[in-house]
Amino acid sequence: MEEIPELRRRDDKLDEYLKIWDLREGWFNDQYECSREQTLREIAQELGISLTTAANRYRSAFHMIIGCDYSPEVWARVFGIFKIAEFLAPDEVPRRSLRRPWRNFKSRLVPESVLQQSEQHEAGNGILGTLCVCQNEITFTELILDIKDLLAQGRSNDEITAVLDFTSPEAFGIIEHIRQRQHDTL
Repeated sequence: MEEIPELRRRDDKLDEYLKIWDLREGWFNDQYECSREQTLREIAQELGISLTTAANRYRSAFHMIIGCDYSPEVWARVFGIFKIAEFLAPDEVPRRSLRRPWRNFKSRLVPESVLQQSEQHEAGNGILGTLCVCQNEITFTELILDIKDLLAQGRSNDEITAVLDFTSPEAFGIIEHIRQRQHDTL
């Protein structure tokens, strides 16, 4: 039988990990502020550590806070929606982001009774209500992923706003925010 390597917790490093998280995500006065976010390069310079160390500590903090390994897609789906909500009202999301199919054709069907409580039970809203998944979160997430895809294609801000039919006055700010995050080395 193969031995599973023991991974040790580094509780002595928690404060360092969380400091990187706070600086990267713009945590200030008990809330996140996009205007206070720093790149990992800026954080590394400020703290006098290597860029690799800053990135590794951010990944460790991400795992501790979110509960899974960092990936841009996980960040967008779990945390990015809160960032975009700082810039944009739900009714300002471009129409293209609302047209993505949400159905995975290989998934098994789940009866509604599993998702919704029966009328007999007044407490609770079923699993979807409990998870607090709402249409605004879905549309913000899809907008982030659409912008990330277009940035990966090398599109300019003007091209992205045209492709997405993104008419909000905050469009360039949102695109630049996501562009800056993509350039961080994670």
